[in-house]
Amino acid sequence: MHDRGMRRLTWLLCVALLGSSPLGCPSDDDDVTGDDDSAGDDDTTGDDDSTGDDDTTEDPVVDNDGDGFEPDVDCDDGDPAVTPVWVSVTGSEDGDGSWLDPFPTVALALAADTGCVRLMGGIFREHGLEIHGSVTLIGDYGVEATRIDGDGLDRIFTVTAGSTLIVRDVHLRNGTSTEGGCLHLTDASLILEDVIIDDCVASETGGAIHATTSPVVLSDSTIKNCDATNGDAGGLWLADSPLRADEVLFHDLDSGGFGGALAIEGGEHEITRSVFTAHDALDGGAIDALGDGTLSVVGSLFHHNEADDSEVYDTAYGGAIATSGMTLSVVNCTFVDNEAEQTAGVYFHTSDPLDELELRNNLFAHQLGDAMGLDGLPTLGSGTVSVLYNGFFGNETLIDGRDNPEEFDGSNLFEDPLFVSYIGWGEENDFHLDTGSPAIDAGDPDAAYQDTDGSVADMGCYGGPQPLAE
Repeated sequence: MHDRGMRRLTWLLCVALLGSSPLGCPSDDDDVTGDDDSAGDDDTTGDDDSTGDDDTTEDPVVDNDGDGFEPDVDCDDGDPAVTPVWVSVTGSEDGDGSWLDPFPTVALALAADTGCVRLMGGIFREHGLEIHGSVTLIGDYGVEATRIDGDGLDRIFTVTAGSTLIVRDVHLRNGTSTEGGCLHLTDASLILEDVIIDDCVASETGGAIHATTSPVVLSDSTIKNCDATNGDAGGLWLADSPLRADEVLFHDLDSGGFGGALAIEGGEHEITRSVFTAHDALDGGAIDALGDGTLSVVGSLFHHNEADDSEVYDTAYGGAIATSGMTLSVVNCTFVDNEAEQTAGVYFHTSDPLDELELRNNLFAHQLGDAMGLDGLPTLGSGTVSVLYNGFFGNETLIDGRDNPEEFDGSNLFEDPLFVSYIGWGEENDFHLDTGSPAIDAGDPDAAYQDTDGSVADMGCYGGPQPLAE
C-alpha cells in the first residue's frame, strides 16, 4: 500500500475507535476524496461544481481546553494538563503512550502523570499500584473486556492522601492485603462507575475496599465474592467515609467480624436501588453501622443474608442490617429470607434519645428470626421511631421475640404480599408484586413517596420514586 493510503487507513482506524473527530489521531494529510489538489475542488459526488453542495465538511470539533483531544477521549476537557495515554497488553516498553504506540502496563501509564489512562482491553496482571493526584482510569472496550488482575499477590490500588481515583468500565480482581484487598485509601476519594470487583481478600478489614476519612461513590457496579477473613467487611470498610451507592449489586461478601458487605463507622451514607444477597457476618449480615452519623437505604433488596456468631456469643443481630448509635432510614425496601439468632431483618440499637429510626413502605417476608428489633432507648410509638406502611408476612416473629400485630401502627399490613414468584433461596424468585397483591398502592399516600407513574406508592423495592431497576 502506498504511504498515502497507509496514512489514510491509520487515520480511519483511529477515528473509528475514538469517534468522528480526528483529535488525538495521527495526521491525515489527504482530503476525503483522495485527490492531491490543495483546493479540494471535487466533492464526493464527482461533479466539478464550485459550490461544494455535496462536500463532506464536518462540524467543528469541540476541544474546550485546547489540548488536542475531544471530550469523549479527554478525561477532563476543562484542564489542558490532563491528557490521555493508552495502555495495551501488546504495547511496547519503548511506547510513548499514544493510541498508535501504547504503554504495555498501567504502572508506566501512571508514571507518565497525565491524569488520564485508557486501557485498550485485555488482562493486565498488575498490583501494588499507587495513585498520586487525580487519576481517571477508563476501559475503552467495557468492563467485560478490561481487567486488572492482582493474581493474589498484593493489593491492586493504594490511593494516597489528597488524591482522587476515578475508575470506569474496568474489572478489578484477585487483590489481597491486610486491609483493603483491592483498594485502600486514607484522606482521599474514590469514584467507581460500571466497575466489577471480585475475588479480593483482606486478612483483616475491607475485603474489597478499605476507606478512612475518604468519600466513596459507587454506581452501576458489582462487588462480589470478596472476604475479610479475620476482620470486618467482606466488601467495604468505611471509617468516617461517606458512601453514595446507586444501582450496585453486593453479592457473597463474607466477614470474620461485623458487616458482610459493609462495615460502617460514622459518617453520612446513602444507598439507593441496590441489591444485597448471600452475605455472612457475626452481626449485620449485609450492613453493620455504628457511631455518630446517618444511614439511608431506599429502593433496595436484601435477600438471604445471615448474621451468625454462634461460635462466640450465640446472640447475632441484624441478618440484613444492624445499627448502633446511628440514625437509620429504610424506605421502599424488600427483606426476604434473612437470618439471625436475634432480629433477622433490621436491628436498631441506641442509647442516644436523638437517634431516629424510620421504616416506611418496606416488605419483610419469611425472615428466619425477628423481622425487626429495638434495643436501648427506642420503643414502638416513641417520637424517634416511625414504623409506618410496612408489610409483614411469614416471619418467625415480628419484633423482639413478640408476634403481636396490635403493637404496630394501623398503616402496617400483615398479609401475604403475593410476590410474582417465591420458592426460597434461588434465582427463580421474582419479588415484584403480582396482580391482586394487597401491597400495591398500600404505601404512604404522601406525594413524596409516589410511584414513578404518579400513583400511591407500592410497598417494597419496586415501589416509590426510586425503585430498583428491572
